[in-house]
Amino acid sequence: MLDASAWQTGQENADLAATLRQELRTSAPSSELPTVGIPVLIVAMIADEAAAIEANPQQIEDEAGKIAFDQFTTLYQSYVAVLKAAADQHHEPLPASPLTARYHTEREQWKPFASSSYTAADLIADVAQELNRKPTVLEGRMIWPQIYPFDVMLDPTHPMRALYDEILRSGCVVLADEFSLFEPKLRQALASIVALPKSQVALVTISPLNPRLVPPHSEVEKELRRVFEAAFKRFDQYDPQSEVMVADERRLKRWLYLSLPQTLRSLQNPGADPERLEQV
Repeated sequence: MLDASAWQTGQENADLAATLRQELRTSAPSSELPTVGIPVLIVAMIADEAAAIEANPQQIEDEAGKIAFDQFTTLYQSYVAVLKAAADQHHEPLPASPLTARYHTEREQWKPFASSSYTAADLIADVAQELNRKPTVLEGRMIWPQIYPFDVMLDPTHPMRALYDEILRSGCVVLADEFSLFEPKLRQALASIVALPKSQVALVTISPLNPRLVPPHSEVEKELRRVFEAAFKRFDQYDPQSEVMVADERRLKRWLYLSLPQTLRSLQNPGADPERLEQV
């Protein structure tokens, strides 16, 4: 992961950008084919944030309202019930903090699916590796997912924010954990991303449970739709670059397999302004 958050905030933006470019160059995979970096943002809690919510979910109601609190409570109870059923089936104990166990000290080490030990970083790396084996799919190029630290988006005064805003407008992939969308800071930051005009964001929200099997997800979708209206509008209009409530590892990989090449094309050929096309 690119550690942009470690740079001193007193540096000039130009120096920070130069440092970033140098790190990108030294980290890129070697290949005879041209390699294009695709920015990736992972919106997920770290373990401390998850532990704070699991210990005191009341903070959700205090900062996001009673509807959000009720939806989190229902989702959490369903999640624990599913985990307990699986643990009983395998004669294993349920983790003391089942929600916190999904997360790590780094956001990209979050484990999206209870049935898999894969982290979010593992999943996107696997799909990129598979795509790079098929250069015709990528039109004679290779892709390199670059995970940018999401913490920059949590600080409006961070000197890298201008660069991040440009990345969002140029083309990037955002993976968002639906449990983490109840964390007030992450919720607000993602809402600002999906509301950004003229963005080229490929967004997928990832469900901890299969929405086809767990009734509370119909209500959770209502809340997500209310808060992230722009993302659901794209989803409702069959935009393949906007997916929501993914609850299966294969579905996530399939979406990444289709989305990464499209993001590559957006980076190389920005095309017409979607807002102007809609006006026409």
